[in-house]
Amino acid sequence: MVMSAILITGCFVQSKKYWDSENKKVEECRSKWIYKNLEKEQEVTVLLFSAKFNRGVSSFPNFLIVLTKENDIIAFLDKDFDDEIKVGSKINLSPLQWNDAEKSIKKPAFIVQKKSKENDLYCRVREVYYGKLKLIKATQ
Repeated sequence: MVMSAILITGCFVQSKKYWDSENKKVEECRSKWIYKNLEKEQEVTVLLFSAKFNRGVSSFPNFLIVLTKENDIIAFLDKDFDDEIKVGSKINLSPLQWNDAEKSIKKPAFIVQKKSKENDLYCRVREVYYGKLKLIKATQ
């Protein structure tokens, strides 16, 4: 019985340390991001997707981390897309002007992923772009 309590306590402490560490890592990486308007359409591969949602009076846009054809990793915000996107999907990112009010209130939700490797993607991002996304239709 005592051994079970020690094991559970140890797991909780280890888990709390892990989440605290991951939370700090994601927060530090996000603080370095530069937000920009997307200038040209481009085809990318999805590495991470978080669907848009509302929480109370706050509205969070779709947030993606993607790989460009030039092998750059960028993040992207979309306010209109209403579907799911699977990791590995090819999508088109298109320019779409967001007004200043949208840019100030529609920031990506602060989400820490369960896998440290996925949180590492946040640290590979330097630029976050505003725009619109479109799925690429599979040809048959």
